[in-house]
Amino acid sequence: MPDLQITVQVAPGVAVAAVTKTAGVAGANDNQLDNDSDGKLLIFIENGAGAKSGTVRSVDCSHGRSEDITWTVAADTLYVLGPLPATLFNTAAGLVEVNVDDATNLTIWAIRVPEAG
Repeated sequence: MPDLQITVQVAPGVAVAAVTKTAGVAGANDNQLDNDSDGKLLIFIENGAGAKSGTVRSVDCSHGRSEDITWTVAADTLYVLGPLPATLFNTAAGLVEVNVDDATNLTIWAIRVPEAG
């Protein structure tokens, strides 16, 4: 399955505001989200049926370590990941990659949270 680019919204600041959910239906592998360089990305994973699991892939550090995040989402559950530091999770293209075991009834969306102030 080809890579799936998921649109990232920018939260309107520190004020309370409504954000419209702009979701991408998850693909099985390499769901990609733009993490910019600030690492302020929150990923929302919504599961409609049956337990699902997956991985947010990290990049290897200079010491060869991996900090992958593995997750499991129960049916009818919303799971939130982040913020994700760019130095640990961004590919060379500035993207975060999320892989899932089963994309059926799974929706992924993201919001970039701005600095307070």
